[in-house]
Amino acid sequence: MYINLLSQEYQRRQIVRARTRQWVVVWLILLPVFSAGGLMEWSRYQASVTELATAEARYAPLVELQDHNDALRSQLNMLRQREQLVLEASGRRSLLDVLGYVSRAAADADDRLCVQQLLVGGTKQRLGATNDSAGEPLGVVTMQGVGMDNTAVSHFVNGLRSTQAFRQVQLKSTTPTEVAELSVRGYVVECTY
Repeated sequence: MYINLLSQEYQRRQIVRARTRQWVVVWLILLPVFSAGGLMEWSRYQASVTELATAEARYAPLVELQDHNDALRSQLNMLRQREQLVLEASGRRSLLDVLGYVSRAAADADDRLCVQQLLVGGTKQRLGATNDSAGEPLGVVTMQGVGMDNTAVSHFVNGLRSTQAFRQVQLKSTTPTEVAELSVRGYVVECTY
């Protein structure tokens, strides 16, 4: 056993000095480790920022395209509303509906038929109309095109009839013709609605 003859104040300062030296050594060891880790994280962050800027630059045209698409969609909706108002006022069928019916009927021909010209015409008076009733005006759709054979044209006409969207579907004519040295059938179909 020993007796410490140093004063309490001096002993306290010695303990503080010893602890300070110990912690300074620890901090001197940890400071470069933390600095290296921080530097690595900062470089990763900078690389991520660069990647993000590159990705945003590549994505910017898509954003513009999407905005343009949204603007076109709103214009299309506005035009559809206008068309619907006009159709309701005139009692006519939508042109988009007519195109849909024609597309479905062409699909019934198993891609062996092509509609080359589609004319949506003015009005035609119903047959047998008297002057009193003045006849109800009818819309007329005339289609011209080519089919591989009479069967394809027949399937097309039957497809138009099966839609039940038209009051009358008439095959006006079919004629043999050649397209790119291939023997096909030209046709004219008239639909009234």
